[in-house]
Amino acid sequence: MRVEEERWLTEARIIEDSLAAFEARIQKDYGKLSVKEKLELKKEHAARIGELERFNEARKNALLKMQREKLEGVYRKINSAMDEFARSSRLDVVFATSDGSIVFGDGGKADLTEEFVRFLNSRYK
Repeated sequence: MRVEEERWLTEARIIEDSLAAFEARIQKDYGKLSVKEKLELKKEHAARIGELERFNEARKNALLKMQREKLEGVYRKINSAMDEFARSSRLDVVFATSDGSIVFGDGGKADLTEEFVRFLNSRYK
């Protein structure tokens, strides 16, 4: 993932440098241009900014997708272990949150997170 991030950053720098050079060129010549030329430059400027925004959005989405794909196997293992833990603990209902995994069981101590963590650690040692 680090190699992909470096590639994206390199490409972003190229686009940003191109935009900066374009903006410097506009600043230098802007006072000498006709209204029509100024409008054309503004249009091109907006297009270049839009290109950078689309690039950054695509980059963000691609990195999120890569992260999800890398974590998919981990989540699959955790869910499998949670299912096995629930069956071995004879739990009827199990809820979990993705941002802190609190495991609840029906009819007993409500927070079973510590027990599940011990179970998970023993399973994947």
